[in-house]
Amino acid sequence: MRISPPIARRTGRPAPVRRPDPALRAAAPKGPPPLTVALLAAAFVTACGLPGPAPRSGQTPSPSTPASPSASPGASPSRLVPPAGAAGLLVLLPTPEGGNLLLMSADGAAALVPVPAGATRGLAVSRAGRLAVLDPGARRVALADGPASAAAATEARWSPHWAFTGVPAGGGPLLGAAWSADGERLAVLAGEPGAADGTGCLHVLEVAPGTWRTWPLAVAPAGPTLAWLGPDHLLLTTIGRADRPAAAILDLRSGAVAAGPPGDLYGLALSADGTTAALDVGTAVRVGDAAAWLGDGTLPPVVAEAGDRIAEALAIDAAGGRLAAAWRGSDSGRRTLEVLDRAAGWAPRSVLDLEAAGSAQNGAAPLAAWLP
Repeated sequence: MRISPPIARRTGRPAPVRRPDPALRAAAPKGPPPLTVALLAAAFVTACGLPGPAPRSGQTPSPSTPASPSASPGASPSRLVPPAGAAGLLVLLPTPEGGNLLLMSADGAAALVPVPAGATRGLAVSRAGRLAVLDPGARRVALADGPASAAAATEARWSPHWAFTGVPAGGGPLLGAAWSADGERLAVLAGEPGAADGTGCLHVLEVAPGTWRTWPLAVAPAGPTLAWLGPDHLLLTTIGRADRPAAAILDLRSGAVAAGPPGDLYGLALSADGTTAALDVGTAVRVGDAAAWLGDGTLPPVVAEAGDRIAEALAIDAAGGRLAAAWRGSDSGRRTLEVLDRAAGWAPRSVLDLEAAGSAQNGAAPLAAWLP
């Protein structure tokens, strides 16, 4: 969820600084001129940008090959106490050696599962439980079937069988990934935050035939945020007014990018049913009606003030009832995970120390997703 380079936040006091991600180029961004907006009023639509060229056919993915990940150093699952209400939550904890998936179950148990070395970005889980993690260095996607259930994975060691598919060239580093609602397409966002417009790309894998299509973007992505808004539109962020990140919507039918709801947007999570949106607006996290925000820009209520923290990852469960927020102290660098429950008025249930769980303080940001 981090934006590189640092982008100031609107707040009455000095804004927490988003520290640059070492894996991405730290260039001073110069945002595009204010974009002319044609808001798409459909419930699952959001975007910002300029007309783009039509998609071109991509290359076929490389043959799938099994991975042989080795466990990365970190905490023992027996020493981890997952936050209350975190059953079914997956957290990717990148480390210099590779990383681990932390999976939590209803009985308070946790499983720590290694991921292939280099798979440190773009954690995405489909409605059928299919996992995808990006390996930017090798420019590939690691794919695996998720566990039958969180409880089964923590009771008997879950050992996913990873297979790889290469991502077409173009756009720059791999940033984020998202599954379509039907699980038949995987979108991968590539670009360099702060780079010149017209350098990013969206690559879409058609899973059944195993082929890619590529849409060049007329705007540069501001970060890894990516979400499907129906079968033909995806949300991303780009640098908008005053060098701040703003929502943008890509129309796959035309290749055009249009401005989304106004205001700062550092990150977004949508529930699987599309009804609930969680927004990182820099000074706070807001959760509420996705259709109202997408339709007329109505901001949902604040559920967590950022204070001296930066939201590095957001994930909301399928029904929109539980929100996972991974935070990093803007001064201390301490990384924590909160689970907030709608039934409790979005009060935090408890907090997990992610460094105790194996997250490197100076490493890539953790990522979060819920199992279906």
